[in-house]
Amino acid sequence: DTIDDLAQRGVLGSVVVESCEVRWNTTMEILNTPRGQLLKPVLTSEMKAASDRAVSYNRPVVLGDQLINVTGSSLSAAFKQTLADLSSPLNGGWGRFYNDVKEAVDVALPTGPGYLTPRSFFDPRLLIAAPVS
Repeated sequence: DTIDDLAQRGVLGSVVVESCEVRWNTTMEILNTPRGQLLKPVLTSEMKAASDRAVSYNRPVVLGDQLINVTGSSLSAAFKQTLADLSSPLNGGWGRFYNDVKEAVDVALPTGPGYLTPRSFFDPRLLIAAPVS
């Protein structure tokens, strides 16, 4: 709806899809095969739908995510460092692990005015609307 609305008003510049070139191209290649046609209901996402709408209006599609291989390398390095930290409590490993987890929690679960709390998930309005959404 948003893409259609912006296009009809003449203000749609481009559509940013949260995918990287590697994942996007792989998905598109699979979709163009006979096997991909069978998997189309599984592989087609809101990102593909948004891309199709942008193309229908002759607008560019911009891939706006970090390359998956960079993410994979970072995860691998972090996992190795975590194992090293957990196996060396006397050399400050547990302290580093605690600090890393605390920093991750602070980034992923911000608190304060304007943020959700665990109790927010039990808001009656949210619970009533959950089956619909």
